[in-house]
Amino acid sequence: MNWDKLIEMLPGSTFLQTEEWAKIKAPIGWRPIFESWPRNTDSIESAGMMLIRSFHHFPFTIAYVPRGPLVDWTNPSSYQKTLFDLIQKAKDQNAIFLKIDPDLPIGRGIPGTESDRPDLTGMAVQQYLSTHGWRFSQDQIQFRNTIEIDLSPSEDQLLARMHQKTRYNIRLAEKRGVQVEKADENDWLTIYRMYAETADRDGFIIRPWEYYDRVWSILSDAHMATCLKAVMDGTIIGAIWVIGFGRKAHYLYGMSSSIHRELMPNHLLQWKGMLLAKEQGREIYDMWGAPNEFGGTDSLSGVFRFKQGFGGDVIRTLGAWDYSINYPMYKVYTSILPRVLNLLRARSRKNTRQLLDN
Repeated sequence: MNWDKLIEMLPGSTFLQTEEWAKIKAPIGWRPIFESWPRNTDSIESAGMMLIRSFHHFPFTIAYVPRGPLVDWTNPSSYQKTLFDLIQKAKDQNAIFLKIDPDLPIGRGIPGTESDRPDLTGMAVQQYLSTHGWRFSQDQIQFRNTIEIDLSPSEDQLLARMHQKTRYNIRLAEKRGVQVEKADENDWLTIYRMYAETADRDGFIIRPWEYYDRVWSILSDAHMATCLKAVMDGTIIGAIWVIGFGRKAHYLYGMSSSIHRELMPNHLLQWKGMLLAKEQGREIYDMWGAPNEFGGTDSLSGVFRFKQGFGGDVIRTLGAWDYSINYPMYKVYTSILPRVLNLLRARSRKNTRQLLDN
C-alpha cells in the first residue's frame, strides 16, 4: 500500500502529509522521512512525514512534520510514543529542533463569546507538550486557526446557514452572468498574475511562479487539486484552488481581479468550491485561515469576515510547537530567523511589483 492510502483515514489526515507534498518541497531543500506505527498486520495506529532541511556548509538540520503527526490524540500512550520516536528520528538527522503542528483543535468558536467551546483533548495535549520539553513556536508556518464548514447538510441547508448578505452575493453573481468553470494549464499564467495583483493589493506575500506551477502540476496529476475560475464576458475575474484529501477539502489559494469586483465572483467561487468538495465525498470544507486575535486588529480580519459569512465553525488549533534538541543552536536559529524572513518578504514584494509593472 502506498503512503497516501496508508494515511488517508488516519485522524487529521491532510494533503500536507502526502507524498505529493514531499515532492513539492524537495526542490527547495526538504527531504522526506516517512514513519508509521503499526496497530496490527493490516493497519497503522499513527504516522508522520518528517521533512528534513539541510544547509550548505552547516552540520545541522531542522525537522518539521507539517500538519502532523497523524495520531489518535485521545490515546496518550499512542501520541506519547509517536512523539518520542519522532524526536529520536530528528536526533538521528542531527536536527537542531523538531517542529510539529497537528490539526488538533483546542477550542471552537470565538473566545469570549457564546460560541466559545474548549476542546478537552486538545487542551490535555497542550498541557502535556508544555510540561515535556516542547515550547509554543514563534514561527507558525501554517495558519493556526481556521473556519470549517460541515458538508453533510443538503445544498439548501448549507445556503440557509450562511449569512443573508453572503447568500445575496452568491445569487447576485449568478444573476449578473458570472460563470464558474474548471481552469486548466492554459489559464494558469493569467491566474498567477491575478494572484500577484491580489497580493500587491491586499499586502500579503506570494512565492515565485515556479513554486505554484509545481504545486499545480503535482497535485492535479494526483487528482487532488482543482482550480475554479470565475469568468465574465470571456475574462477571468477570480479563481480559487480547492485541494481534496481524506475527509477534507481545503480552499488553499484565492485571487481576484480589480475589475468587476462588484459582481462578487469570489462568493460564487466559494459556493461552487463547497459543492465540488461535497460531490467528491469530502465531509469538511476548510477555509484555510482565521485570525490569531479576534478583536479586529489582525491582518486577516477582513478576510475572516468574508469567510464567516459562509456559516462555518471557527476552529482554534494547537498551533506549531518546537522541541529543541540542540538548545544553543536553537536560540541562534530563532534569533536570526525573523531577520531572514523580513529580507525574504521584502524581496518577494519587490519581485511581485516588478511582475505587475512588466
